[in-house]
Amino acid sequence: MPPYWSLGFQLCQYGYKNLTNLQAAVNRTREYNIPQDVQYADIDHMDERKDFTVDPVNFAGLQDYFTHLQDNGMHIIIILDPALITNNTNYEPYDLGLQEDLYIKWPNESVIPDTDKPDISGTRNMHGWVWPSGKAVFPDFFLNRTADFWRNLTVKHVKTLTFDGLWIDMNEPANFGTNLEKIWNWPEGLSSYWSLKCPENNYDDPPYRTKAAYTYDSESREARLSDNTLCMIAEQEDGQQLHYNVHSLYGWSQTEPTLNALRAAVPGKRGMVISRSTYPGSGRHAGHWLGDNDSRWPHLHESIIGMLEFNLFGIPYIGADICGFWGETTAEMCKRWMQLGAFYPFSRNHNGIDNTPQDPGYFGEEVAVPSREALLIRYRLLPYLYTLFHIAHTRGNTVIRPLMHEFPTDNRTWGIDRQFLWGPAFMIVPVLEEGATSLTFYLPKARWYDYHTGAMVTDNEAKDMSLPIKPDSPIHLYVRGGFVIPGQEPDLNTVASRQRPFSLLVALDDQDKAKGELFWDDGDSVDTYENGSYYFAKFKANQVQVEMEIQHNNDMMSNLIMGSITVLGVRERPLAAYVNGKLHFLDYDSENRVLKIDGLAPYLKMNESFIVEWSATPKATEEEKERLDCFPESA
Repeated sequence: MPPYWSLGFQLCQYGYKNLTNLQAAVNRTREYNIPQDVQYADIDHMDERKDFTVDPVNFAGLQDYFTHLQDNGMHIIIILDPALITNNTNYEPYDLGLQEDLYIKWPNESVIPDTDKPDISGTRNMHGWVWPSGKAVFPDFFLNRTADFWRNLTVKHVKTLTFDGLWIDMNEPANFGTNLEKIWNWPEGLSSYWSLKCPENNYDDPPYRTKAAYTYDSESREARLSDNTLCMIAEQEDGQQLHYNVHSLYGWSQTEPTLNALRAAVPGKRGMVISRSTYPGSGRHAGHWLGDNDSRWPHLHESIIGMLEFNLFGIPYIGADICGFWGETTAEMCKRWMQLGAFYPFSRNHNGIDNTPQDPGYFGEEVAVPSREALLIRYRLLPYLYTLFHIAHTRGNTVIRPLMHEFPTDNRTWGIDRQFLWGPAFMIVPVLEEGATSLTFYLPKARWYDYHTGAMVTDNEAKDMSLPIKPDSPIHLYVRGGFVIPGQEPDLNTVASRQRPFSLLVALDDQDKAKGELFWDDGDSVDTYENGSYYFAKFKANQVQVEMEIQHNNDMMSNLIMGSITVLGVRERPLAAYVNGKLHFLDYDSENRVLKIDGLAPYLKMNESFIVEWSATPKATEEEKERLDCFPESA
């Protein structure tokens, strides 16, 4: 179950280079009133890119700044890579791991290449090369003592640099230049090249080559299974396993120890771990992003496919780098990607080193305004999204899902991957092409409403849609009849928005009914559902009323209220509304058949069940009518 804050918008760049650049990105986001919950620190914040360090020159003052952000409702996620440098004197992480003998090893002395011996530590540790300038070793997370080592380092580091979440990268494990003569990031001025070279054997060179090996073949050489990673003959689990057998589980094996380390460092908090390498089961302890994508239009579409797949893998907290990681984005691409990314479960704008900044505020109003509009819709609907995550956590469902999961007998939905659903009730239809002037999509058989206007688009019929698109068009969103979607007035971060009034969006189906549910807790504590420290309510509605029934109450709702209710598909103009039997004003859009009942704050508390009714025949007394200043004269 992700913490509530992790559902907010997140901002990152590999290559801020200094604290001033990082602060500038945050300030631009604030300048345009774009909601933001999380700020990242990538490897450039480290001292020479070494784990558990902070650059004392370029990022001096980072701790004070991060504390300032946290004091103002934001959260911090920092990156950690598994590889630890070996050639720095008094580098505590490496020294401690050496004492505990927990690094991945060569299986025996006879296979160690001359270039990797003698190991000055007197061990068989296998060395690679990643970000720091020096040979690196890789912790073996299949060992229990490695989990203790990782936890102790994390607990100590939070006293140097505050954080709320951890981002574990390069954990395939990735290694640069395996089996090559020269590593791409070899330090300038050093002429004696070195790289990890794996001896020929049936594991690094299996008789049946993998598809990945064929894919990475070049004109000069055939790719090997160990390229860009460790040798397959490496030894893990104190000699009980070959790396060949557990390579695909390296990221998985690091994930639970990282979550436990995070929770030890920030006691009582749920925390969030994002892992680049995952495996079925990783979703129990971490989320995932879809890797280093490109700033190219096809990658908008491919990100939808990736999200649909990872929800099937049991990893629903998923997203892609918004606006792309590699290469230069454009204002148009970033605008459309921000509109799409506002509906990724994991919504993070992330950029590569030496690229032009692509935080939405950098482009000015052209990107900032549509980004803010899309993200404010996301923040309004976070209670619904959070409830979907609760359902996934407790019942094993998906959060993002393809249309075919809700309409399995409609073969038109089977191949659709350019539009998607949040749960059963909310459809997202993004613009995915440059210079698009029209948008073509499909609405399966159901009653569908336009989210922006509330107007009914189809009434229990399947329909092909083709709509004009302008440069300033918002993202197309549709609400499925039969569902009640809980929401909350948005704010600039979730700490603030969680204090705002709730709302209900009721979409009646062709039987004039709708239902929904709301899960709520403090958003940050561990195992709230398992411990009973939560709130749960169910909603049901028809043509004349909406009812909320509390099924599990909690004091955390005592200061929160229901502010407004919007009902889509009300056929006739109501003349009066009644809130728990008391007369209340209403507004009715006869063109779109949308009923809105505002100003409920003094009357409806979230810790009390309620019924809101409306009627074509007022039953208020004359005295009540006089007190109701805006009682419609047309009534």
